[in-house]
Parts: sequence; structure tokens; C-alpha cells
Amino acid sequence: MADYMLRPAEPGDVAAMSALWAQKAALMRQLDRRYRAAYRDHAHCEASLLADLADSQRRVITAWNRERLVGQIVGALDGPEQAVVLDLTTELHTSQSGIGRQLYAHLSPWFVAHGVRQITLPHVAAWAVEDAFWRAMGAEVNSGVYGITL
Repeated sequence: MADYMLRPAEPGDVAAMSALWAQKAALMRQLDRRYRAAYRDHAHCEASLLADLADSQRRVITAWNRERLVGQIVGALDGPEQAVVLDLTTELHTSQSGIGRQLYAHLSPWFVAHGVRQITLPHVAAWAVEDAFWRAMGAEVNSGVYGITL
């Protein structure tokens, strides 16, 4: 497993984060033509990411390989003892490198510190790779909803 520098995202990271997310969205469209991106364009994505960074109820972690962004995860508090992982995106060339695990491991203590006991994973079923990843992280499916109990 490669070592990456993981840290909270900063406003200066937003352009790279938007580009990484666009890479994932393009792949999702290739895999499923019904896929609809959450963002209209880079400007919309960047505005949303900046809002995430300013929101104390959200945590955005980035992973870097030297100067290159290779992954990001966005988590949000979602009520008493509840949280949601809004996005986990990794560079396509880092698949199975352990970066997803590292990002989740870096985000999890923030959830615990905020009293979270249940994490919902709302977008997992759309892609078999994410399904397998989150199941390996301990996610269970209940009535079609993926979740992890801490």
C-alpha cells in the first residue's frame, strides 16, 4: 500500500478536486448512460466544494502523491448520531492502492469525535466497485440502503 499525504482540503485545492470528480463522472457515464452528474460543470462543482469547506458540519479530506491530488472524501453530520459519506473519489490509476481505505480511516475519527454511530452511504449501489469497497469496510445493506455502524 502506497503512502499518501492526507490532510483536510483547503480552498486552493478546489480546482484539482473538481477535475478529479469530473474524471470519476466521465467514467460513470461510460459505465452507465443513465448516470447524471451531481454538478453541471466545474464552476458548479467548485462552488459546492467551497460551501462544503465552509460548513462546520462537513469534513473534506484530500490525498496527495507529491503535488498531485489522487483522492478525496466528503463526510457530513446528518442528525443525532448520524453521518453520511457524500463522496469518495480516487484517481483512476490508483485503484486498489489502498487510498480509499486511508481516506476513510482519516475521516472516521472525525465522525467518532462528533458522536456518530451510524454512517449512510447513499450512492454506493450505482457501481459494483464501490459496492465491493464499502462492503470490505464493513458496510451492510438494509432495505437497499448501505450503512456502517461505528
